[in-house]
Amino acid sequence: MFSVVLDDVINLVTKFDKLAEQVGNLHQAVPEELTAWQRDDMRRKYPNMTVTATGNQTAAVTLIWPRARFERPQPGKQATRGPKVYRPRGVVGRQPTSNRPILREELKDQLDQRMLGLTREAMKWP
Repeated sequence: MFSVVLDDVINLVTKFDKLAEQVGNLHQAVPEELTAWQRDDMRRKYPNMTVTATGNQTAAVTLIWPRARFERPQPGKQATRGPKVYRPRGVVGRQPTSNRPILREELKDQLDQRMLGLTREAMKWP
């Protein structure tokens, strides 16, 4: 009743092999692109990233702190005083924190564009 004729199966299998190789290369390219994004767009001198690869999954994670990585001086180190901050009379204590988001929309959009370009290039049909 039904008949299936497969012609040129070898070419189809080689195309799937090439596609699998492209996806495998993507496992290495995504952490490299995340590091490049941190250096170029976020202007981080020392990108902080953790890469975990288990089986066919790769996870690249970066941590972003609201102000500074080490907010308090380390024990045994002298705290340096910054420039004098003039405040309105009667205001005492720590300067209020900024309301600016930790990860601005522009930076997130730049990361999205980088990752979209990377996956578009990797997922082209051979």
